[in-house]
Amino acid sequence: METTNRAYQLGRCVINPLENKLIHDNSEQILQPKFIELLACLVARYPEAITREELINIVWEGNFYVGEKALTNAIWHLRKAFKELDPEQTYIETLRKTGYRLVQPPSECALSGNEKNKSRRLSLIRPILAGAFIAISVISVVALYWQFSTQPDNQDNTAFSLPLNSIESVTASPGREIYPAISNDQHYLVYLWRQLGKPTNLYLRDLHFPEHPAKQLTDSPYTKGHSVFSPDAKTLYYYRYQTNKFCEIVKLSLVNATSVVLTECSRQFRTDLDISADGRTLVYIDEQISESGKSVSRLKLLDLHANQLSETFIPCTDHCDVIDESVSFSPDAQQVVVTRNVENDQKALFLIDVSSGESRRITDNFVDIHGVDWHPHKNKLAFTAVEAGKRYGYFYDINDNSLINTQIAGMSSPNFSSDGSVYYHQWDLDRVITRLKIDEQVASSPFSMLSTNFSSRFPEYNEQQNKLLYVSDESGSSQLWIVNPDSSSRKQLTDFSHVTGQILESYVVT
Repeated sequence: METTNRAYQLGRCVINPLENKLIHDNSEQILQPKFIELLACLVARYPEAITREELINIVWEGNFYVGEKALTNAIWHLRKAFKELDPEQTYIETLRKTGYRLVQPPSECALSGNEKNKSRRLSLIRPILAGAFIAISVISVVALYWQFSTQPDNQDNTAFSLPLNSIESVTASPGREIYPAISNDQHYLVYLWRQLGKPTNLYLRDLHFPEHPAKQLTDSPYTKGHSVFSPDAKTLYYYRYQTNKFCEIVKLSLVNATSVVLTECSRQFRTDLDISADGRTLVYIDEQISESGKSVSRLKLLDLHANQLSETFIPCTDHCDVIDESVSFSPDAQQVVVTRNVENDQKALFLIDVSSGESRRITDNFVDIHGVDWHPHKNKLAFTAVEAGKRYGYFYDINDNSLINTQIAGMSSPNFSSDGSVYYHQWDLDRVITRLKIDEQVASSPFSMLSTNFSSRFPEYNEQQNKLLYVSDESGSSQLWIVNPDSSSRKQLTDFSHVTGQILESYVVT
């Protein structure tokens, strides 16, 4: 089927290639020409799949340096456009280790008279438009999403397999990109980018133009943390600090790039912040001296619409000696969910009533929890926790107390978007045990002694036995292993069942 200039029907949508449009009833989406070209390739191959390599060769003329990232972004934007026009249907399917395939059958269709005339005029300038949108992206962030809102609500403490097309990379490049924050209209993404040898700062991505480079928002030596958008996406709130010196809540205008320090936050404890759905109130973690004279963490509210600075502590009625680490508002701002340190330095989630301060524990203990967020329209939470030495993503339904393990390893700092998708930082990286010889006359480079697809930590070498002891999660939980220096004869030494903690050190006794 030739689709270069002809309109065609795809599911319930009409695609007009000359205008780069997707049309459904009275709604339409305008896409970049490269995205339409990619869609035409999928249509031409239907019902078969087409590999990523073929798509890069055809659409990006074999430029794999650009095409690898641009293809992922293009698929993401096509799916997003189809979902906004026809949310009940799936249009593009990912086939693992193969490529992509159209789910909806294409067919030719006719345009109206006005659309035909418009298309003829646009056909004359289409080459110019196409050239203006050539993808040149070589930039940074690994953020992925999952349509949690489409999943059943009645799963209880279960794990499940995600559909193959449910996870997409937004961008990818070196360094660590953490604390993703998505604007309400899903137009902008802000994240903290840690680059090797460079200060850590906040960056902004325009998701409507993935080929554009990220824009640096801050430029200071201070450590920055989690950020949140105002509802109109014109303002960003974040915290910055120097350990044991200061902690500040900062308001940054995205219109004129001016910033102002609003208030101080906790210098002693880990802080976090969130904004209410109406944009009137900021909640953040501060500290307070208790009646016993002990410094404890406290949740504080900041009125953003008051003429003068107006701050109030959320009352504390119980569990007042624990440490709060992450916080998120409910959609109506009547409650917050927090991560708290509990017994044995483990973590659990608590719901807190903003007006009364009454709290209710909603999860069991986890070794650690890395971020929590409340669904913008439902009583559902997304959080990430450590289990058996690995981070996993979890979803919790407040209404029926059900807990879902997504089995997404490495999920960290989740952030819901307005449509229920979840953006998060992919924390997992290849971790290996490495040897660096320093007693040789000729300079030596680090040499990997042991490289697996599992986490290998806390190595301890014993010269007399010529063995290396280390901790690995290869068996599904943190266990002690032993191996020869040449990586031969790996052997698991322990088999702890129902491990609730982590092995944090190991050594060899001769």
